[in-house]
Amino acid sequence: MTRLTIIYSGKIGNGRWKFTIGAQNDKQERRNKKQNYSSDCIFNLSEKNNFQQNNFKIPLIHQNRNHKQKFNIMARIIFAIAMFISSIVFAQTAYEKIMTEKLAKIEKLHSADELTALSNDFTRIGDKEKSQWLPYYYAAFATIQKGRVAMREGKTSELDPIADEAQKSLDKASELSKDNAEILILQKMIHGLKMMVDPQSRFMSEGMLAAEALSKAEKLDAENPRITLMKAEDTYFTPEQFGGSKAKGLELFQKSLDQFKVYKPKTALDPNWGKGEAEYFLANKP
Repeated sequence: MTRLTIIYSGKIGNGRWKFTIGAQNDKQERRNKKQNYSSDCIFNLSEKNNFQQNNFKIPLIHQNRNHKQKFNIMARIIFAIAMFISSIVFAQTAYEKIMTEKLAKIEKLHSADELTALSNDFTRIGDKEKSQWLPYYYAAFATIQKGRVAMREGKTSELDPIADEAQKSLDKASELSKDNAEILILQKMIHGLKMMVDPQSRFMSEGMLAAEALSKAEKLDAENPRITLMKAEDTYFTPEQFGGSKAKGLELFQKSLDQFKVYKPKTALDPNWGKGEAEYFLANKP
């Protein structure tokens, strides 16, 4: 039996990587070393690719003695496999790179136009990747941030269409990731935007839906600091006659900040926003 092996030998400069393919006949190895063949495959990859060392051994049953011909055929097959693997790694690296670039802006932008453009960028990434929930999540988040800008500017008439726009993106994220606490947190925020159009008349509808979404999120991820942050906002801004309290709100902001210190996102691309808001309220106590 002949074994073909791809041996990763490392980067050889200018983004080029080398694979050595070897063929070896187990029975005849000791008797005739000429039956063993090897060939180098060199191709370009992104500098950020991190290939692990791998050995792929493919058994080949001999039906004739032309080992070299069989080696050449199988070498082409293995090279195609290596190229396929490299394309996956390259695509993943490109996705991570563009997502990282866009995420760097998400808490720094404050105008409606900038946030709209960012949301559209995330949507395009999601449409291209198809199986990733995070681009649609961040498209929804950027749109929610646009709604918060409108709310601060007193443009409550714009909140319903903004919330509907955010909901479309969040629905796409939810289709790709079920029972996700982070998605439920944004769902709470979308209901919050709708409620603020007319708090008195919508509290029993949108307000209750917001509370329900946050409760579901808490059951999934009780130590998530963004859940505590949402509670802090609600408590801080709700009038005392309706159960609110600035003092209790600040306590919750502090709890959220403490949670941020120990909470670790699953990946570098996973949600990690909110710490700055908690710090802002604690630094500007009334």
